[in-house]
Amino acid sequence: MSFICRASDFNFGFNGHVNIVNGYDNSGLNQSNQNLSDTLNKYQEEEDKLLADTKDKIEDFEFQNPFDTFVAPLEDVAYFLNGIYMTLGSFNIPIGFSLTLTIALLCIGWYRFRGGG
Repeated sequence: MSFICRASDFNFGFNGHVNIVNGYDNSGLNQSNQNLSDTLNKYQEEEDKLLADTKDKIEDFEFQNPFDTFVAPLEDVAYFLNGIYMTLGSFNIPIGFSLTLTIALLCIGWYRFRGGG
């Protein structure tokens, strides 16, 4: 099987590219290109809608600090316990020492439980 080409079958373009003429049908390629372009435009429109919706949601967002709702009861308990501690007078020294010793022993036990010395 041989392929015979004539010089008139080729058209040398401006940039030196060879364009095939005489029987070259690019309508299928053009249709695929148009389908791709339409699909990309639809995706771009959907992306723009989502971005606008997201932007609106972010602009409307108002942060309410939940930390204040947890701190207020703890402040009340701390105030109550501090009042008891202060009314104990000189007895608060052994209580403070035992509290410190308890916390230290918990830390040492946790260290040993985790595999330390």
